[in-house]
Amino acid sequence: MSQQIETFASAASTILSAIAGSKFGSLVAVAGASQMPEWMQWILGPFGALIGVLLALHWMSRRLNAAEAREEARRIEREADRKATTETLMSLIRDSNSVATAATQIMRDVRQAIERCPTHDPQRRP
Repeated sequence: MSQQIETFASAASTILSAIAGSKFGSLVAVAGASQMPEWMQWILGPFGALIGVLLALHWMSRRLNAAEAREEARRIEREADRKATTETLMSLIRDSNSVATAATQIMRDVRQAIERCPTHDPQRRP
């Protein structure tokens, strides 16, 4: 049973050291066994480096995708806010124009009423 535990511990520490790039893990893997199997040498060598690079690329691509998704959500939120602001400004402009038109019409009506008044003298100044 001891031989199986040593083999498992060596394999686990070899894989972890290959991924993490640790020299300590490879020393632990070799300490238990008298001779390192060939597959462990491959994992500690170029294959382990390849696995580490692939894991790093996968991690970075996931972070980039998450950052792009956050930026897209912010962009959509900004566009919605801009649209709401534009609609509010347009409604204020329409209201302002209707108030100005109504005020102009009222002033026109008052002027006509004053001019129709029998006591109105256009030459007299107050």
